[in-house]
Amino acid sequence: MLEARQETLTRSIVREMTARGDMSIPKYAEWIAASGDGSDENESAKDAALFIHLDIHDTNASDQKIHAGVDDALEHFEALGVAPAQAYIATQLMALDAKHIAAHSAAWDSAEFAACAVCFDGWAEWPESAVLVGLSDFSDER
Repeated sequence: MLEARQETLTRSIVREMTARGDMSIPKYAEWIAASGDGSDENESAKDAALFIHLDIHDTNASDQKIHAGVDDALEHFEALGVAPAQAYIATQLMALDAKHIAAHSAAWDSAEFAACAVCFDGWAEWPESAVLVGLSDFSDER
């Protein structure tokens, strides 16, 4: 449906659809990639208001450690002045080999490292599969 209407939809409309839960952030990123404006700073600033739930997957860590890691990631994003949604969208765009704001994808990587450092504090090594994930709604696959 979106492909057929790509030319008539604006990013504001598609962002609103995402905010309402009609579309996941990965699908929103696909739309942005197709429209070619993934590096637009003004539009990205508006994306900051989108909500994503952060979690750390594939850890075998306790819920307490995971929550502490997520809290650290949120503090990290705040210190960098990048909203989690902006950073997550940038990583999705990067995965699509689309234009994106490099500082935002770097913020995701940095926050992920910080979250894992807290989550796995005291472990001999971190699980290779452990990742910080952003869920735009709870129907996104885990």
